[in-house]
Amino acid sequence: GSLPVAALALDGLPGAGEVGVAAADPVAVLTGLGDLLAHMGREDEAAHHVHRALEYAPESADAWAVLAYVRDRQQRLEEAHQLWAAALDLGPRTASSYLLHARHAMTLAQGGGLIGDGSDRVELADAARSSLRVATDLDPSYSEAWVMRGVAAVLAFFPPTDFLAW
Repeated sequence: GSLPVAALALDGLPGAGEVGVAAADPVAVLTGLGDLLAHMGREDEAAHHVHRALEYAPESADAWAVLAYVRDRQQRLEEAHQLWAAALDLGPRTASSYLLHARHAMTLAQGGGLIGDGSDRVELADAARSSLRVATDLDPSYSEAWVMRGVAAVLAFFPPTDFLAW
């Protein structure tokens, strides 16, 4: 079964100055919850919480990035692609946002759910490598981003169609 998600009473989150507790950021809480739910496969609930985060802070690049990830998981690729563009324009602060973007771009570049006519594969692969560089710059200990950088480098030399011919 699935775990119940408690409704968040945002006015009940701890405030600054309470004993040893920093002020809780409702946008970060809702975005984090949305990210967790998306990774659990509960995309509709995830989208609900991320939309709530965006009501508080429409300029939150990380919330837009999580919403793009949710749409990606729902196979709403055109929408996900547009949301990623919006998120990247705002400049996400987390390495995981850039890693998720790189995965999206690599999937599209490899032909996994191409949008449009597929002529932008090189541009998508470059965008993936760029996002992975930013992810490892933001968090040099992010091992998953380093592994994905290696995969992206290999795919740059041997596109998936070349693997099949080899």
